[in-house]
Amino acid sequence: MAEQVVAAINALYRSDDSKVRHEADRWLDGWQSSSEAWSVANAILHNPSSDPEYTYFCAQTLKTKVQRDYEELPLDSVPQLRDSLLALLIKFGKGQPAVRTQLCLAMAALAAHLPAAQWEEGGVLRWLMERFNGQDADIAMSCMLELLTVLPQEADSRKISCRPERRAAFAAELRAVIPDALNLLTSCLSQPGETVRGQVLESLGCWLKLSGGAALPAGLQNSPLVGAALEGLEKDGTFHSAVDAVGYRCRNVTVLLHCCMVGNQAGTRHTWLKWQLAAVGT
Repeated sequence: MAEQVVAAINALYRSDDSKVRHEADRWLDGWQSSSEAWSVANAILHNPSSDPEYTYFCAQTLKTKVQRDYEELPLDSVPQLRDSLLALLIKFGKGQPAVRTQLCLAMAALAAHLPAAQWEEGGVLRWLMERFNGQDADIAMSCMLELLTVLPQEADSRKISCRPERRAAFAAELRAVIPDALNLLTSCLSQPGETVRGQVLESLGCWLKLSGGAALPAGLQNSPLVGAALEGLEKDGTFHSAVDAVGYRCRNVTVLLHCCMVGNQAGTRHTWLKWQLAAVGT
């Protein structure tokens, strides 16, 4: 089956014949809906000789299977899937960022289905932190930053076919670990570069949105994360992520508004942000 999948992907991406591409696309759609897609996609991803086109397509397939076909899986195979996703994240942690993104989304979808009590450390975030501890620092950083972004983003995703009560429970489980998530993001600030800082601020904005104004640690306004967000307003590379983080409004209070008011008043971007916050009210 793996050989057929690879041949179809080759036809889809490399054939000059539109009819061949259409037929390959139709066949691959049917394969992705089959129960065999779980094991075949997983095998191709673990195969060190697989071309980038194969790994991306199969990572996307695995993500979609976890999102919409999770209930096909026997319960005793779920830990194997979880461990396989982790191994694949480590494998692709330094290369093929598009593949890594699909795998992170697959892990987030798995967490949406699998209650916190069934993760050995009491929840997906702590499980991931424990597993990436001791891995190559660059791999751990790239994977954890993306996971810290997609987990809160996917808390309310309708692409994940889970029951409403489970979706609500997943969001509550993530809110319970917001302090852990923010501590981890704070530790990431020690890494150099605007790219990392922008990722940290993007993730911060996602967790603030998920919080709904509750479960935020005391003294957050004085934390290094807020300082980084304010500094980010002065840099093109981090400006938009910083606006999302600093300017998030939840309930009837603009989160971190006070920090903007006591920050550097000279920058025009600080002034712009204060005007925007004032426009929505407090």
